[in-house]
Amino acid sequence: MAGSTRMLTWETPTGRLFINFTVGVLLGFVLTHVGLKLYDLGIVDKFHVSVLDRKSLLLLTNNHGDEDQAEAEANDDAEGSHGRITNSDYIVLGKDALSHWMSQKIRILCWIMTHPGNLQTKAIHVNATWVKRCSTVLFMSSENTDFPTIAVVDHEGRDHLWRKTRGAFEYISKHYLDKADWFLKADDDTYVIMENVRKLVSLYDPEKPIFFGRRFKSFGRKYTSGGAGYVLSRKAVKLLTEDAFKDTKLCKSATHVGYPEDVEIGRCLKNVGVETGDSRTDIYETFHPFIPEHMLVPSSLLKKYRWYYSLNFYPVQKGPKCCSDYSISFHYVTPDMMYWLEYMVYQMRPFGVGYHTCPSNIRTMIEPPS
Repeated sequence: MAGSTRMLTWETPTGRLFINFTVGVLLGFVLTHVGLKLYDLGIVDKFHVSVLDRKSLLLLTNNHGDEDQAEAEANDDAEGSHGRITNSDYIVLGKDALSHWMSQKIRILCWIMTHPGNLQTKAIHVNATWVKRCSTVLFMSSENTDFPTIAVVDHEGRDHLWRKTRGAFEYISKHYLDKADWFLKADDDTYVIMENVRKLVSLYDPEKPIFFGRRFKSFGRKYTSGGAGYVLSRKAVKLLTEDAFKDTKLCKSATHVGYPEDVEIGRCLKNVGVETGDSRTDIYETFHPFIPEHMLVPSSLLKKYRWYYSLNFYPVQKGPKCCSDYSISFHYVTPDMMYWLEYMVYQMRPFGVGYHTCPSNIRTMIEPPS
C-alpha cells in the first residue's frame, strides 16, 4: 500500500543490512578507542612476535611476573605448550619483552673452546660481547685460570681438539647437566646471536635427543661445522656422555688424537640415536662457518673456500640468500669484528623500517606544538 512503512527487522534484507552496518560501526569505534588508549599508555615501541601460549603471554605483560595469577587468568588450552613458540598467533608487545622472557625460561649453557694463548687476544672479547646473553658460560682450555678457564686436557693443538671437546662435555655432564636445557659449543672466534638460538630451540623439547648446527657432509659422513657452533639438547648430552663415550665402538676414546672434533661428535651422536635437526628458516641457513662478508659476497667465498660448496649438506644459496634474517652464528670473527657485530645487531636501527614501529614520542616528533 502506498505511503505505508515497513519495520526494519532481521527478517528483511534491508533490516539485516542496517543491523550489520550498525554493529560494524560500533565495533570499529570500540576497537579504535582501545587502540588509542594503548597509544596514550606509551605501548607503541613494539613489534609483532609469536605468542608462546596464553599463560606465557600474560606473564610477559604482567609487570610483577606473578605466575600463579597468569595461570589463573589463562584460558585452558589442551594444545598449549609452555616454552614453545607457535607460528600462528601474534600480538604486539614491548620490544624486549619476549627476549627477556625467553632468556629466563630457556636456559642455554655456552662453552667456548679456547687455549691459554688466546685468553687476552680472543676470549676476552667473546667474554665482553655475546656470551653475556648465555645463561651460563664456561671457557674450556688446558689450564685452570682466574679468567676463568677450566682445564679439560693437558695438551693444546689441533690434534687434541677431539680430546678437548670430549673432556668439555664430560665436565658439563658431571657439573651442569641439570643447570641448563640446551648446550652450545662455540670457538673463541665465533660470534653468536643468542636470541636466535633461543628462537630455534624453543620449538623443541630439551628432553628429546636432537642437536643443531651447520650441516656438512664428507665421504658419506654427516656432521655439523665445529667453527659455526652447534647446540645439543640436554637429552643429547646425556646420551653422548653416558652411552657413546663409554663404548669405543660408538665413539672414539679420550686418548685418540688427530681426528676432527666436529666429525667425531656427529658420528657419536648418530650412533646413540640423536637426530640432526634442520636449523634453517625455510631455505636460509642460520649457522655460518665464515664471517658475514664471505657469506654475502659469492666471489669472496669462492676464492677462499672452494671446499665449502662440496661440503655443505644443503644447496648453497649465494648472495643475500645465503643467510636467514634470524642468523645465529658467524665464524672466523676477529676481535674488532666482535664489537662491530655487537653494534650492528643490537644498536643500529633504520628509523621506521623493520620489526619496530613508531617510538612512544612519535606524536611530538611529527606534530607541531599547539
